[in-house]
Amino acid sequence: MSRIKSAHFLLHLFSVIQVSVSFVSTRLFPSKWSRPYSSPLASTVIIIENEGACFEKTGITRELQWDSVSKPIPIRKEIELLESGVLVQRGEFCKVHGDRLQEVKEECQYLGMTLPQGLLIRRQLMVSKIIQSGWKLKNQKNLVYIVGRFQNQGCALLELSQEMDLPPVSLLRAMVAERVYEAYPKMFERDRKRIVKSIISEKAPENVGKFLTDYEISELQIAKQYDVVGYSEETATPVLWEEALYTYLDEQEINYVSEEKLRDADMKITPDCLILDDCYINGQLIRWMDVKSFYGSGLRENTHFTNSLKKQLGKYESAFNEGGAVVFKHGFSSKLRDKNPSALFLDAGPLVDNMEFNGEENL
Repeated sequence: MSRIKSAHFLLHLFSVIQVSVSFVSTRLFPSKWSRPYSSPLASTVIIIENEGACFEKTGITRELQWDSVSKPIPIRKEIELLESGVLVQRGEFCKVHGDRLQEVKEECQYLGMTLPQGLLIRRQLMVSKIIQSGWKLKNQKNLVYIVGRFQNQGCALLELSQEMDLPPVSLLRAMVAERVYEAYPKMFERDRKRIVKSIISEKAPENVGKFLTDYEISELQIAKQYDVVGYSEETATPVLWEEALYTYLDEQEINYVSEEKLRDADMKITPDCLILDDCYINGQLIRWMDVKSFYGSGLRENTHFTNSLKKQLGKYESAFNEGGAVVFKHGFSSKLRDKNPSALFLDAGPLVDNMEFNGEENL
């Protein structure tokens, strides 16, 4: 009888083990999700995966010391710089030169800030200004007035820009968008936007010649020289800044996945760097890193940027369930750091040695 009970017990135990193993090997969430999980029977932990790729922790613990090259800027200094009136002036959307550049430089030096910090705050303020006043270009009454001043009265774009306090290229873009709509009323909006973009960038001669006169082409080219908000050409600076981070991590022999490889794997959440090691920077565990080639302002007037950053960091933390670090090339505001306590805020630090900073005196 005892042998029969023993046999039943072993059979029951074997069934339990089968069920347990089956449960452990079954993922507790859809494969498209990007939430980390670990299996009691697995030697690795998956950080993120989808149907085509999977990235796992190495189990290696690394510790790095990130020495800052500057201190966070107190918000009161940013406010003083803003209230000085040297950053943003009516009808001015170009880079500052000569006396204007010197004016900004001296105010920055007085407040203990660098010139690039001041110029980057200025650019962010101009962008925020355009976002807040963008309704002017969507208002049909305003658009009729702009068209009348430019086409009928021969008012130059720069003069009209000063009058309306709007970027000169944005003014012409609004007029071109209206012409494209009238020419292709049944076309998808995204396709019309592509045509407008090709005209403003002058990369499609057939569209430029169809929608702009020679005089308007001349006005467009002049406007581009005085507008860094309504029109800006892509630069290699952000890419070079990412490369500086990768070079540093390679030197420290850190195992990571670059943004490009994450995109190739069709991952939806793609920071500049996903760290596979258990990497501690200044004592804080860092699973991901993102580099910013600008200054992290904390001004209320730059809410567009601060909210966008907060939303982005929230996506990273939700996807990887662990904190990360943001590296600001030109430093950051103490207020911006305090508003995002879960992320480690870093300045250029050791990346300075891997990145050329010259030629950025007038951003």
